Amino acid sequence: MIAILSCNQYLSFCMYLRVQALLPYTTFSLPEIAYILFGRTAYFVTITMCLSLTMGCLILYMILSNETASYILKNLCLQPGQDESSLSGWAALITNKHFLLISYTLFLAPQLFKRHLQQMKVISYAVTITAAATILSMLLDFATDEQTEKNETTFDDLVSSKGGFNFLTGLFLITLCYSGQYAILPAYRELERPSYARIRRVSQ
Repeated sequence: MIAILSCNQYLSFCMYLRVQALLPYTTFSLPEIAYILFGRTAYFVTITMCLSLTMGCLILYMILSNETASYILKNLCLQPGQDESSLSGWAALITNKHFLLISYTLFLAPQLFKRHLQQMKVISYAVTITAAATILSMLLDFATDEQTEKNETTFDDLVSSKGGFNFLTGLFLITLCYSGQYAILPAYRELERPSYARIRRVSQ
């Protein structure tokens, strides 16, 4: 699914930029280009593809955010040497993955009905904060003596590439993140007055 989403996202951007440069008038969306080039049928096909891509990205973002939030909250709530099963009350609730998934869905759902990109900037802020918190938490966790003693991974293991299914999964994740970088970069002002140069700057 990740591979399909990545390829679809990249090809969509390429088609949009190339076709827009060839047309004698300005277009502002992929459905417009599909309608001009292929007619009414392609318009609905493109809409279906965009909806499928959006749903796939939402599912992926929710899964990753859920795992990230669960990891960070458990690190905050658990004492050194404490087992996860010993958590109770609010600590057990806020570290529960089902609770986090429901909370994240309730937070994200209202944002999907915004009319303008600028109104959805809270999602960009949330993604940026989540990424920063994850990196900080992992660095602090890795810096502790207890974690260092248990960890047998060397620096060479981290920087060297390894083949296998996980390598392909990581490659597709990186491709998807690069294709969707407009979600965290300041693309709102760039697209306030769409043009070929602005869209190219945002998508590349």
